[in-house]
Parts: sequence; structure tokens; C-alpha cells
Amino acid sequence: MKIGVLTLPMNKNFGGNLQAYALVEVLRRLGHDPLLINRRHPPENFVDDAAVAANDAEAPLVTDSFGMSEAVQNRIFLDKYLTPITRPFFSSAQLARNIDKYQFDAVVVGSDQVWRAKYARAALSDFFLGFLERSNSRTKRISYAGSFGASSWEYDADQTHEASRLIRQFDAVSVREDSAVTLCHDYLSVDAQHVLDPTLLLSADHYSSLCPERSGNIESNRLLTYVLDANADKERVITALSEALFLKAYSTDGKPLLPTGSSKTGRGDKSIEGWLASFRDAAFVVTDSFHGVAFSIIFNKPFIAYGNPSRGLARFTSLLKLAGLEDRLVIKSGGVDLDKMLQPIDWKAVNDRLAALRIKSIGFLEAALAGSSRTGKFSPQSIITKNETQVERPVFTSVNNAWQIVSHGHSTALTVAPGAAIRGNLIWCDLPVTLHKQSAYRLKIDWTVRTNASSVSLCVRNGEASKVVIIGTVKIGNSAITPRVDTVDFIAPGNGFTQFALGAASFTGDNAGADIASISCEEIPLNLVKPQKNISSFADQARELALRDNEQFLTAYAERRNKAGARARLMFSAHSIEKGLSRSAFRAGFGRKAIEKLAVETQNWLAKDHDTDDRFFKAAISVMHAYFERHKKLEVDVSEFWNLFSPSVQEIILQADDVHGGALTAESAREELVPTCSERKFLDVVYGRRSVREFTSAPVRDEDIQRAVQIALQSPSVCNRQAARVHQFRDSDQIKELLSLQGGFNGYNLPPVLLLVTGDQTAFLNPKERNQAFIDGGLFMMTLLLGLYHVGLGSCPLNTSMEIDQEKKIRKILNISKTEVLIAFIAVGHFDPAILVARSTRLPVGDVLVQHEQ
Repeated sequence: MKIGVLTLPMNKNFGGNLQAYALVEVLRRLGHDPLLINRRHPPENFVDDAAVAANDAEAPLVTDSFGMSEAVQNRIFLDKYLTPITRPFFSSAQLARNIDKYQFDAVVVGSDQVWRAKYARAALSDFFLGFLERSNSRTKRISYAGSFGASSWEYDADQTHEASRLIRQFDAVSVREDSAVTLCHDYLSVDAQHVLDPTLLLSADHYSSLCPERSGNIESNRLLTYVLDANADKERVITALSEALFLKAYSTDGKPLLPTGSSKTGRGDKSIEGWLASFRDAAFVVTDSFHGVAFSIIFNKPFIAYGNPSRGLARFTSLLKLAGLEDRLVIKSGGVDLDKMLQPIDWKAVNDRLAALRIKSIGFLEAALAGSSRTGKFSPQSIITKNETQVERPVFTSVNNAWQIVSHGHSTALTVAPGAAIRGNLIWCDLPVTLHKQSAYRLKIDWTVRTNASSVSLCVRNGEASKVVIIGTVKIGNSAITPRVDTVDFIAPGNGFTQFALGAASFTGDNAGADIASISCEEIPLNLVKPQKNISSFADQARELALRDNEQFLTAYAERRNKAGARARLMFSAHSIEKGLSRSAFRAGFGRKAIEKLAVETQNWLAKDHDTDDRFFKAAISVMHAYFERHKKLEVDVSEFWNLFSPSVQEIILQADDVHGGALTAESAREELVPTCSERKFLDVVYGRRSVREFTSAPVRDEDIQRAVQIALQSPSVCNRQAARVHQFRDSDQIKELLSLQGGFNGYNLPPVLLLVTGDQTAFLNPKERNQAFIDGGLFMMTLLLGLYHVGLGSCPLNTSMEIDQEKKIRKILNISKTEVLIAFIAVGHFDPAILVARSTRLPVGDVLVQHEQ
């Protein structure tokens, strides 16, 4: 179909430019021929008179340029991707006189705030397609994601009457905000369907293909700010985030953010492509723009949406509600809960929701263009069930933006985005039957495959466990792209596998993917299927374990809101002050950021009624006591820092001492030495320790274990956060069960004591510390092994590098916190020095030490 697209006049508004581009691009992908109708606000003194009407006959119908000034760099994008366009029209009458010349089959109005009176101005009736009333053709009238921009009604009586009259002539009406559905019903007496903004119909990969690679002088790991209406309050939000994330704040032009009120001559976004790249490459986004929020979601970037009531909040609340991200909206800095905002976003859930909404939204557009009614209510019939075992035009969902999903007349078209044909980029749909563990099934798929690969793997998926199992492989060979029906018999790998899935890795080459007409699945006799071995490659296993580790780290990060997280933040900032106090070249007045954070954390600690005898809290208080005492002796005024603390915290600081925090000489004892009966020298301990696996029946005293742990506590840890934990077990049945799962102590009698060293990930505050629990835990474990030998005990470390199922069983037995990662088990007991142990020859120093000369 030849389709006219009408939206607000193109200008420097990147969001407006991109929503127009997206709508035109989607229409092109649906096989249509869209043309942007270039309705402009008239220049000053424009009069639509007889001379203008006479010139209409001479003017060309289309043009290859928007005609914007060369100073406007987004003109390059518009001219490249949105042309040809119609000639410009400066009045409703001029547009009405010429519209029939284009022979449009349909005109689609939208998106953005096309129905906001103060933006549409004199052209408001045109955005309700009033210019079509004189048309001789029967042109379909459709709105896609039209927006009033606000949740309240802003039209006067005349505008309301005219809009109501015109919109009832539409073939289909859809709006961008949920509040607009209500406004259409209450004020215009028409039912409207809620759909996505056009920008959200295209994938992140598609937008990435439009923008350049990052230039060498722009950091990718940065806090991006896209703020339309700057003020001091928004600056406070940005500053707080920058400090919490340890990220520099940048504008979308790639330059450091300037303070509010600073001159911005020569600043600003240079191109649409560069604007897109700034979102693609950001680590976190702060924005008060609707499309800034939209592209944060598209690129899966954590963000804060600073609501702008003067521009209309309905746009923000509606979009965030669709994505399930309502908690990302703030109105003022005082309402920002940084702990909450820094929690990881469940992007899988967000992407799943958007994928379903894309299908619905594109389905509305398809149905509206082919429509047969004027109700304004279109629901694409994506699923037609012939019988209980078959689904036609199945509805697919993608784990990310690697797939484009379009529903056609008789099939669902799946296309892999350029560069996305890699392992892990999945797409799935619901199976028509419920699978039962160890029952046999026959799956049949009627489809057209587009791939250069020699075969395609067919899979089933357990959505709750996010587990995928290959049930069969279809050979493709070098055959031409033709419709085919493939069948695979399989045994259900377990309960909960409710979905059929495909992986993008099976689809390579240009325009790779598949058009799927139907999928059927029915139970068959078990003896018809030979069980398949579930062989997982090294890469598959490594990926699964890495994803598990990442999920565990994110879970621990989410626990930062509890006491453990507060302790970590206290020690992080307190240790920063300690390091400053220990400098020989002491710099008075140092530590503003750390002190500001300690002031907040100590007050929050008291507000939540946590124990003031907690070691981490006492350390922070003691550090600040030492800080203020040092400056008092130096007669340096740091009262501005003192005043940051609440009176209740100030009182505790005054009564504190420097025993728990501060600085001391390197030769000083940090704490009382552990009393032991051993007089072994350090080298005797280091060279004498062995991995012992055979123990005597002599009882192991708790006091000796405690002394060894006290020695291990001397191990260094990042910012002194001391994340290591030790779990002790004596019950022989429990030890037997644990070691049978660990698998490295077979053939030996059970040790009298078993220890488990873990690392509590709530002690770590940012993503780059993802491996720190293992580093600090390893340092602690080695010192513990030396400590055990020093107090007269033998030990053997037993690694916890194991399969996910093994670890789950161990965690279930022990009921340890899900935030703790397993470092190692340690078998402990007394031993006979005459027993044999493995020699375990060590490498020569030269093989280990690499000396780098300048």
C-alpha cells in the first residue's frame, strides 16, 4: 500500500525525528511504501492566496531533502532515511488541495504529541486528518500511537467538537499513553487501543547499526545525562549518582557535563547517530526526556527518569508501567533512593514484556491497514488453534533484541539481526501441549528456513528455570529457500518445559531466520523414541556456570539494602579516611566525599536501630574521632565536615576512642597476639604445612579452631571489608554427605572436623568487584591453612569448583546465605607426622617470577 505518514514538523528534536523514522521503517518492513507528509508551521506573513494555489500546480509532489540549514546536523539523518518526502505544506487548505495527487491508500497520523494543541497549533485539525474530508478517494484513516502529551484534557469546546467529529471518521485509533485511551473515550467518544511508541518497535541492534563506533576520546563506561530542562535539583541527582557509581557524568555530545548555568556555547548533540551512540555506550542514564527513557530501555541501560510535570508526566508513567519500571521515576532529588535505583533491573522480564507488546502493536498496524471495520478496536489474530495439538502463526518472544518478529498473513516471520547469530540469543513460543517428564512426543513444524547453516537445532525451554534442551536437529544443506515440514520425535527432558525454542546461532547469512506457519506437538508411544544423550559442550557448560555466577552476584547486590550492605559501605568509606590518616605527607582537610557518605550511613544506621556496638560501626566512629582529633591538634578548622553529622552521631564520636579505627605505626600490634602452644617460626609454618588426609582419633578443640580463624583474620581484604566466613561441622553424617557431594575425599576416613570457607558478596559495592569474594576468600583460606598448622592441626583444602546441581544440594544441606559464594572445604584434624603425604613438587622460582625490565 502507498501510505502517507503525518507527524509534527521535523526539527532538532531527536526523539521526534526517531519516532518518525521508526514508524516509516516499520511500514517499509511490512512491505508498504510510506511517504512522510511534510506539514510545516507557516513562515511569518504566509498567506494561502490565489498565487499560492496557482503555484501548487507547478511545484513537484516529492523532494529528496528537508531543506534544513547546514548548521542543523540532524538534517543528514533525515535526508538519508526519511526521504523522499512530500513537498512542504504550510496550511490546511494547501494540503487538502493536493492530497489526492499522492493517491494514498491510507494515511497514518502519529506518533509523538500530534494531538497536543499547543504543539499542533493551527494545524490541529490536520492531525485529525481533516484535510481528507474533500478527498475523492477512500483513503484509510489511522492513528498510530497518537499522544495528547498530558493526562488532563487541554482542548477548548470548539477544538473538542471538531476533534470528536473528525476522529469518528477514522478506520482505527491507537494512542501512546494509557491515559489517552480514557481521554478518547470520555471526550471524543471513540475507543482507542494502547500501543508502543514507534521507537520501541525496532531493536537495539537495529539502532546500533545506524550509529558510528565510539571515538577513541569518549569513555564507554560513563554516566550519561540527557536533560532538556536543567536545574540545580537535577544536578544534585546527577552528582549523587556519579559519586555512588564512581562514574564521570557526560552529556550526549560526549563531553563532560557542565554545571547548571554554565555557558554551553558550541555544546549540544551533533547528530542523531551520535545521540544514539551515547545511549548505546552509557553505563547509566539520567534523563527528563520521554525518548531518553525509551532509548535507555531499548539499549537495556539502567536509568533514572526525572519526571517533568510542566511537559506532562502521563508519557513517562504510561511507558514505565508498560515496561514494569514504574520505580525508576522521580520528581525531585529528595525522592531518590539511591540504594533502590542502583538495584539491577530484570532486563529479561522487561524485554519479554516489550516483545509481547511489539507483536500487539505491529498487529494493530497490520490489521488497521487491512481493516474491515471502523470500530477503532483491532486485535491481530496471531494464534488460530485448529486442534488442541497445533498452533498457527505462533506468537514468539525473544530474550533480547537479536530477533525481529513480524506477523504476516499466514505465518510469523522471524529474522536475526545483523551480527546476532550467536549462541544464547534465543526466541520461543508456547507449545500447544503440556510436556511430562519421560513421556514421548512428536513435534512437527511447517516453515520456511533462511540460513547458510547446514543444520538447525530444535529446542524446548523451561521458562521458569531458563533452561533450554535440544530435542533434535534438522539438516538444511544447500537447499533453496522453500517451504518445508520437519518432524522430530523426542522424550521430554523434564516437567516445566512449556515452550518451543530456536537459537540465533543456527541462522547465519543475510536475512537469516524462518517464516513459521504452524507448530504441532502430540504425545506418542515411548518405544518410538530412542533416548538422546544430553551432551553439553565445554562452551555450553562454561556459559551456564558464568551466568549462574552473575545471577548470584546480582542477588547479593540486591541484598545491599540490609545491614550487611550498610556495614560494607561504612567500612569502605572509613578505610578511605584511614588511608588518608596514615599518609606521611598528611593533607589536612582531605576526604570530603568519604566523610559525606559516612555522615549519611552513620545516621541511617541509628535510624534503623542497628547495634552501635557493631564492629564496623564502631570502626567508622573511631576513624572519625581520630580524624577530628588530628585536625584539632593541627588547629585546622574542619567544622563544615563536623556539621555533616547529626547531633546523635556527633555525641557518639565525642565519646569514642581510636582503638577501633584510625592509623598506627607499622611496628605496632593491631590486636593481642593469639596465644598458642607452638613456637614455630614463620618459615617453619610455611614450609612445614602439608595437605593431610589421614587424621588420628584425638579430639579437635574448638579453641584451636578459633585461634586459627583469628590468625586468618589478619589476611588483607579490599578496603578492609572482611567478607570471608567460616562454617564449622562436626556431625559425622553431615560431613559424610557433604564430602560425597564434593567428591575429593573418597577412600579416606572422615575427618573429625570439616570447615567451609565462603565469601559474602554483600561486602562488595560495584560491578567491577564481581570476583573479589574469591580473591579475598582465597587470601583468607591460605592464612587459615597456615593458622591451623601453627596451632598443631593438620588440614586439607577441598575445592568447591563443581556443577550447579552439586552446589544446590550442598546449599540445601547447609542452609547458608545465598549471598555467600563457596571458596573451599577444609578437612581438619590431628595427624601423625610420620604418615605419608603427596610430595607435590613446586616449580622453580624462575618459572613463576617474571621480571620486567624498563
